Amino acid sequence: MAKLNLNAVRVFTVVLAEGSFAAAGKALGLPTSNVSRHINTLEQSLGTRLLERQKRPLQPTEAGAALFERFRGALDGLDDFVEMLRPDAAHLRGRLRVSLPSEVGPLLLGRALVDFVCQHPELEVRCVTTYASLDTGLADTDLAVLVGRGELPNSLWVARPLISFDSVVVAAPALIARHGRPRHTTELAHLPCITTASILGGAPWRFRSGNGRIVNQTVQAQVRLDSGALALEAARQGVGYAILARSACQAALEAGELEVLDLDKTAAPLELFAAYPQRKYLPRKIQALIAHFAQALRLAGPTAS
Repeated sequence: MAKLNLNAVRVFTVVLAEGSFAAAGKALGLPTSNVSRHINTLEQSLGTRLLERQKRPLQPTEAGAALFERFRGALDGLDDFVEMLRPDAAHLRGRLRVSLPSEVGPLLLGRALVDFVCQHPELEVRCVTTYASLDTGLADTDLAVLVGRGELPNSLWVARPLISFDSVVVAAPALIARHGRPRHTTELAHLPCITTASILGGAPWRFRSGNGRIVNQTVQAQVRLDSGALALEAARQGVGYAILARSACQAALEAGELEVLDLDKTAAPLELFAAYPQRKYLPRKIQALIAHFAQALRLAGPTAS
């Protein structure tokens, strides 16, 4: 049986991660022709096709997907360990793939990320903004900043809390005049509410009971918005009851445009988490960026859109 060429396997994993031979060549510092040669050699040694070449971005065959899942984590772990052994390990270099939550991510962490890039010019940083969750859309990410209310779902990712924002359930005086002032969270199931579409998984509202336990409450979704700014404006206009970070709606509360509801349970805080795939050796560049984000949030104080 022919030995597996691990260099070719590494090239293959990068091709899938980058989506094309050209992009993989750029990431690896190889001509595109060399990348193609590695893939052809690997397919010949295994006796099967690994890529659907007619699709863009390139997609794996069933065998290719299996190979990718088997070796991607192992090769990343090897790279992490080698990075730790370098005599200049404090000098950050290489690729760093970051995901920030749409809207709130650039608002709270945009400047911090740019400052980090400027401090470490040898890092090749790729950042996307998305409301993808731990369950979907983060396969090619080294560090994801996620929005949560209460605990995040169990996954193969490690999630570290970055900052927490006290939250309140609010309503416009005109809405309260029409629908009343609920006292129990269960009443929200029958009242028009402003909730999310995909952020927070479109999950039920979450509250903290007297014993500190997180309790889910299904609400009547009058409007679904993946934007804190839009939710605030809709609440001000009396579209529905809303659960918002107190800091985001403080001005509207002081102006009398919104009122806080005194409910039997407290709204669970809105939290930002730094999440990364479980691995034995966490690369210094990820550790450094998490620390940089945490410091930037501490200095900025409690603000959230």
